[in-house]
Amino acid sequence: MAELVGGAPGAPERLGAAIDMLDDPVAQAAAAQAQTMALIGQGRLPDALATIERVRRAVAGHERELVMLDALQLILAMTSIDLDAERERAVARLRAALQSARPDAAETRGAAMLLAAVDGIAGTASSVVRAAVERAWGGGALLHALGPEHVFCMFAGVTLLLARQLSATEELTTQVADCAASGGSVTGACHAWMLRAAAREAMGRLADAEADIELTLHARPHR
Repeated sequence: MAELVGGAPGAPERLGAAIDMLDDPVAQAAAAQAQTMALIGQGRLPDALATIERVRRAVAGHERELVMLDALQLILAMTSIDLDAERERAVARLRAALQSARPDAAETRGAAMLLAAVDGIAGTASSVVRAAVERAWGGGALLHALGPEHVFCMFAGVTLLLARQLSATEELTTQVADCAASGGSVTGACHAWMLRAAAREAMGRLADAEADIELTLHARPHR
């Protein structure tokens, strides 16, 4: 995992090999998330999709891990117009899974939030999307349960930003940034600062947006 954060060459491949050695579905799904995000960062979308499908087969029958992997596939598919078919498949899987999933589980709430983002892009009212995010967020319960680097917590601000709920984006990303900074998570803090900068720029608060960009550019891991 440290190699991924540091951008070490070949780190995704080494993590992929480690996944094959794991026999715990929770650990496999967590490792798949890390490898997938690293591959996305390198622009290797087909490899990221292959990772998700491979680990899906390995954790078959484990509902929570499958929901997490399908959510990852949806986020991946939303990054490229070439992945429309994958996006439709992931949306269908998530909608089916949520019918029987525990409504209070973190992965259930996170998946519902992602589907709200999809619905918002398709034309669902912005206020409805915001309400879905707020239900999933639970006043910060999702953040505290999963941590600021978890894909659901990182995507919550994206969903609000897509819905043009700018004040809500600012509030949520401030919460994430503060949590990340206090815990030493540079990745979580920088992601939140960038989203907050986008929201503040859209609200015409350019000085505040520039300050967030400066925070991001000068962030350094704690030694």
